[in-house]
Amino acid sequence: MNEFDWIETYLKPLAGPEGLGLLDDAALFKPRQGQDLVLTKDTLVEGVHFFKGEYGAGTAERLMVVNLSDLAAKGARPLGYLLSIAWPKHLDEANLKQWMQGFAKGLGAQQDAFGFKLFGGDTVRTSGPMTVSATFIGTVPEGEMVKRSAAHIGDDIWVTGTIGDAHLGLLLAQKSEQITEPDGQAIGPGKKHSATPSQDSFLERCSDNMRRLAPIYQTAFCQKRVTSQKQVERNSLLI
Repeated sequence: MNEFDWIETYLKPLAGPEGLGLLDDAALFKPRQGQDLVLTKDTLVEGVHFFKGEYGAGTAERLMVVNLSDLAAKGARPLGYLLSIAWPKHLDEANLKQWMQGFAKGLGAQQDAFGFKLFGGDTVRTSGPMTVSATFIGTVPEGEMVKRSAAHIGDDIWVTGTIGDAHLGLLLAQKSEQITEPDGQAIGPGKKHSATPSQDSFLERCSDNMRRLAPIYQTAFCQKRVTSQKQVERNSLLI
């Protein structure tokens, strides 16, 4: 399957009108009046950000989620994205087609869940590890993007989900256990919840992020370890 077959078969059904049928080398997008655009980009490399040989839906969804997290941290609602993929050359025709189908399925699942479309992108083959990247475009009402500099002394810091889930998921995956994907609905793109500054992936790097934020506000955070019954039950899965 060549690049054009991949685009026609799997990517074209995911594209919005901004993608111009994926026939041009560019997309055309006109933002609505009174809206600011929020742009973010993340890149994932095989063996660094996802397991070697995992080229399907899971990797596609991970690429989508890390970008959606960035937009959600800014109170933005996703509109679309530009996708770049470098497929490993060692994949034969049959395996490549299977992985492409799975990858497109993962993209579509996140698009359906959060209501955005593919605008365009690029795809190549590489002799190195698989590398995938996406540039997301989101929107917020003019002047209302949530910035880190908007924090005030006395503001609360809220964390969604259960602290430690990311590490637990890694350990379970390493043991080849079946794990349940989070639905991402607690605080999704466009849900501001009267937020001031926020940090994406807070659960994974809670302490590091707090230290990064503190100098900006010239203040300090008080951290408190909390162990919930849910955490105890989840941790017992590793025993």
